[in-house]
Amino acid sequence: MRLFVVFFMCLSMVTVAEIQTQTHVQNLSCYYLEGETRFEDLWIIDANEMLVSFWNTKDNKFQKFSITKLDKKTVAWNQMKNELTVFVLDKTTMRQSGTIISTTTDGQSSIEKRWFSNCNFISHDQLEDFIQAKQ
Repeated sequence: MRLFVVFFMCLSMVTVAEIQTQTHVQNLSCYYLEGETRFEDLWIIDANEMLVSFWNTKDNKFQKFSITKLDKKTVAWNQMKNELTVFVLDKTTMRQSGTIISTTTDGQSSIEKRWFSNCNFISHDQLEDFIQAKQ
């Protein structure tokens, strides 16, 4: 019985530790190339609020979007404007895919653009430095 209690307590601590590591804010820097042009995006992933914030360089502010999937391996979110943009970050490979999907006049979905970005988690100070450099 004591062995069972000790095992259960250890298992509970591991589970709580896993939840705590998933429920915090992570800053992300991603880049991709189109020809020789480099595009860089800054993101904040807030697992507590289930939000992803994107640094919009045109407006110099963050835009927030709801997270649609969050687990140990994947973070996914959508941006809805004139078309649907779907982002998926693989936290194992640190690769992000982006896909812009529009709807044709006959109601069919059409992929307008697809790209892959290389990403790194960055500190809050690094995020602030990137934002200052982009303004």
